[in-house]
Amino acid sequence: ELGDGLVELLAGTGIGDDGGTGLVGAHSVMHSRKLGSPEFFADLDPTGAPMYRHRILQRHEPSGRMNLYVGAHLHHIESFPGGHSNVTHGEKLRSGEEILDSWALVQKLNAHATQAKYVVSVPWLDPTDLVIWDNRAVLHRVGSGTFEGKYIRDVRRTTVHDDSPTAWGLNKIGSPYPSSLTSATFTPSGESVR
Repeated sequence: ELGDGLVELLAGTGIGDDGGTGLVGAHSVMHSRKLGSPEFFADLDPTGAPMYRHRILQRHEPSGRMNLYVGAHLHHIESFPGGHSNVTHGEKLRSGEEILDSWALVQKLNAHATQAKYVVSVPWLDPTDLVIWDNRAVLHRVGSGTFEGKYIRDVRRTTVHDDSPTAWGLNKIGSPYPSSLTSATFTPSGESVR
């Protein structure tokens, strides 16, 4: 569905030891927050903090299928086969006959992954409702519903340890998530308050 040129670009030259291939994405929770609330985070610069590095195309070990590791947290394409690196907004890369800048490619991949045929919406009908998913193969996002704005949101999370080769991406195993959002609160102007 993505087209041969784009699949070849994503796949690179073969599967690496880390279970991924080809293009590397730089991911930032700050970028995701800024996209979700641009006015609130107007002064927030996601490039001011380290980003997590993950291959965009990864093998999901339990199923053997290849996954796109994309989402609102994908800030830019960091590198791709052929020795190029640090591809950021505005720079160009070739995908078959199509020329895409990094941000356009990020948007195209996110649009592909969030097509209606791939989306499942869970209506929250009862306070005891529960949803379980495999975080290695599913994009997830909170949405509106009958509970929105009526109740305090109380989310309880249990995470199963992922010991697959792609668990830490291209980051040091055990590294903390590099985000000041985990230890700071932001004012409406985006100013950090510790």
